[in-house]
Amino acid sequence: MENYDYKIVIELDEEKLRSDNYDPNETYEIIRRHFAKERALRDVSSNSRELIFINRENEEDAYGIIAALAIQLYEGWTRPYLKVMNWHLNESEDGSEETVENMLVEFQKALKKTD
Repeated sequence: MENYDYKIVIELDEEKLRSDNYDPNETYEIIRRHFAKERALRDVSSNSRELIFINRENEEDAYGIIAALAIQLYEGWTRPYLKVMNWHLNESEDGSEETVENMLVEFQKALKKTD
């Protein structure tokens, strides 16, 4: 298991992408490149159908970077295609106190509060 403080897991609705004439492979690659630009994050994805990024060791900016990138995905053209966007917070050195937040639900709640 990878050692991290912050992790984001992203999956896309491939059926919806195809129905809107988008190539799922290209869409995953666009998102991968978007996250890869940030030196504070490391791609630990084990397959092409789930993107997983964690903070690099001793990267204090990773929290804000993950938040900013997640907001960009949610506010951008990718929103209707986001199937999973979970933020994992590792609150202990041995990983026994991990918290998982469904960012799609949290963004929807935040939008309802502003309406």
